[in-house]
Amino acid sequence: KAHMNVVNLNQGFRLLTGTTLFDYHLSRRMEKARKLLETTRLTLDEIAAETGYEHLSSFIAAFKAIHGMTPATYRRSKVK
Repeated sequence: KAHMNVVNLNQGFRLLTGTTLFDYHLSRRMEKARKLLETTRLTLDEIAAETGYEHLSSFIAAFKAIHGMTPATYRRSKVK
């Protein structure tokens, strides 16, 4: 759709934003997950699916890598 090859697209995106397309997309998915954990009662399986993960274990690993804790721990820390 951008009428350029993947290498040029990735290089241009990184020059403009300071991050890769993959990292940008991952950060957006994890931000959505964080908001869903804080504002809904969706299960972790449902949040994983909403953020594009087929496997819960992959979602948990990605969330932990970005936020430093599992989604369940994050949710418990935000519940008052």
